[in-house]
Amino acid sequence: MKEVLRFVGALLLILAGTGSGMAVYSHKYSCWRQLYTFSRFLRYLEETLTYQALTGTQLLRRAERYPEFARIGLARCRELTDVPLPASMPEPLRQEVRSNLEQLAFESRTSACSTLQRMARLCEDAAAEKQSEASAARKLWPRLGACLGVFAAILLW
Repeated sequence: MKEVLRFVGALLLILAGTGSGMAVYSHKYSCWRQLYTFSRFLRYLEETLTYQALTGTQLLRRAERYPEFARIGLARCRELTDVPLPASMPEPLRQEVRSNLEQLAFESRTSACSTLQRMARLCEDAAAEKQSEASAARKLWPRLGACLGVFAAILLW
């Protein structure tokens, strides 16, 4: 009976380690998803503004209709400056995007489209970096967690 309990305990340690590794991957994936969704949101604004002369509020109301952009939290936004930025966005990029969103109200339509395009490209680059981090985390952390679980089980055996 004692050996069965040890085996079950060892198995639980391995599963806990693997689960912890999956949690790290899940966090990295969530960071990527936030930036990816935000870059798609900026692309949507740019494409819509290219073909239709709309105000910032009108752009937000149109974007609000899409379930993909609902995660951003557009329902509480009245102006483009109210759009919440992703928590996973690096601070220098966050400052640049925030200042560009404030500047959009004073730009011509053509200039605003260029600004949105540039912001989207920057966010896409940041999202690509986070995606590579998530991909590496998917390969590394669950295995590392399982190995740590095995190591802990061996030490406690």
